[in-house]
Amino acid sequence: MLDEHGKAWSYRAKWAYLLFVVFVLLLPVFYIIYISFNEHGFGAAIYEFTVDWYRVVLGDRMLVASLEWTAYLAVGAVASAVPLGLLAAKFCKSSRNKVPFVTLMLMPLFVPADIMGSSLLVFFKNMNGFFEWLSDSLGVTWFYGWFELGFLTALIGALCLYCHSHYDVALPGSTDGSRKKLWGNGLAGIPGRGISADSCRGLQRMCIRNDPVV
Repeated sequence: MLDEHGKAWSYRAKWAYLLFVVFVLLLPVFYIIYISFNEHGFGAAIYEFTVDWYRVVLGDRMLVASLEWTAYLAVGAVASAVPLGLLAAKFCKSSRNKVPFVTLMLMPLFVPADIMGSSLLVFFKNMNGFFEWLSDSLGVTWFYGWFELGFLTALIGALCLYCHSHYDVALPGSTDGSRKKLWGNGLAGIPGRGISADSCRGLQRMCIRNDPVV
């Protein structure tokens, strides 16, 4: 927002620069949409408008079914990740020792998505094999199909990837002065780490000067 000490032209220039950067980043996407209506395909010298390519795509039943299941997965992930993130933030607020819990919730941020997906794939296949073995050992069929690759495993994977984002947004103390208080309490709550209270306070003041949001 424009404060009383800022200049109008500087404020408008920053927004213009931001919009220009976003436009440049999205320009390839706009170009792909543009050429998708070309009858002669990509790289053709002649441009003739047509929607035949979209008719072909929407006529593929397998692809349409994949799009439908993708929409179901998106709705299910949002409906599950938002309440879980809010509950995690509520638990963090009422917890005395916040550092281990915050570290655990934010750990997926440091794992690349392809590594996380490959790990979950191996995990689900091993779990499915274990439950099938357990069912055969007990002589029952109760545990068959629990972790077969499907909608449920995809939903669990989406929650592992995106639940921490909702938690970070809803985290008490993630904005303004509350973050400063939470961050300071977190540093002060690390006993036996070789960091004195004076060092913690000095580091906190330095970060606050560099980042007023902290």
